[in-house]
Amino acid sequence: MSPRLVTVRFSLAGDAFWRRLYQLGRPVQYAHLQGELALWDVQTPVASRPWAMEMPSAARPLSWALLGEVQSRGVALATVTHAAGLSSIGDEALDAKLPWPERSESAAGDGGRRHGVQGERWARRRRGDERGPRAGGAGRALDGRVAARSRERGDRAGARGGFRPRVVDGVLSGMHEPGGSHFALLTAFADAALLHASLRFASSREYLQHEFGDSALVLG
Repeated sequence: MSPRLVTVRFSLAGDAFWRRLYQLGRPVQYAHLQGELALWDVQTPVASRPWAMEMPSAARPLSWALLGEVQSRGVALATVTHAAGLSSIGDEALDAKLPWPERSESAAGDGGRRHGVQGERWARRRRGDERGPRAGGAGRALDGRVAARSRERGDRAGARGGFRPRVVDGVLSGMHEPGGSHFALLTAFADAALLHASLRFASSREYLQHEFGDSALVLG
């Protein structure tokens, strides 16, 4: 397909692998930033395992102080770990096939009620296990709770194809231009015309898009 698509095997495993990865690893760099990013620049306060290929930038406003505050007001929290892949490589042949299937894990417990904060990367990007627990195989969430599960999905969340969220009421997101999969996800929560108008308004007020940009809460 492309000489840039390779399979890599590592000689180390476990703790030794992670130590070496953090010693030698370098995060994805972005052309719109002036300086080079270090690993700690892309580590969000609520991160768990280092699964994501790109930084979960929409999680940056979720500090421990903020999460503690919402918990003190009676909001239950449920965490989701999402192995988000690259959204663009720069190779047209490969980019046409992106995104590839990504793995997600949701935690057990009572934290996944419908009106709780839905965790670190819950439906923030293109997809994830938004469908929650199955109801007799019909694909409906039983009671709005997040089920404990691990799975891999390759579909995209968005209004196209009739997708509608069944567990998540809203999404905390960066600002993304129309045509991309990030913008398509937001159409599952708000009408595309409203999103276009909101983006024009934000641009007129010099809000920033993409990684390290400004955030918006989109409620369905």
